[in-house]
Amino acid sequence: MINIEPLKTLTINKSNRLLSQIKIGEKVTIISFMKDLETKSTLISMGILPGDELEVISKSIFGSPISFKHGQNNFFALRSNQAKLIEVK
Repeated sequence: MINIEPLKTLTINKSNRLLSQIKIGEKVTIISFMKDLETKSTLISMGILPGDELEVISKSIFGSPISFKHGQNNFFALRSNQAKLIEVK
């Protein structure tokens, strides 16, 4: 059965942004994940935690997916709707 609960909104600080708003080449630090983010466990299992630094490597022409660099040699991609649920500074 599919869970169709409405998504909770993420309240962010004025100085913080969402991961989807970051430009190519920028480095940011993860502040928090949305509590019911379905990819939260996947990110944590890959070792991506709040406090970690990410760099945006590339974005598709339509904005999704977005590729990131984590650490020295770790790369991953997220859909833009998933990146909208991650607060960064």
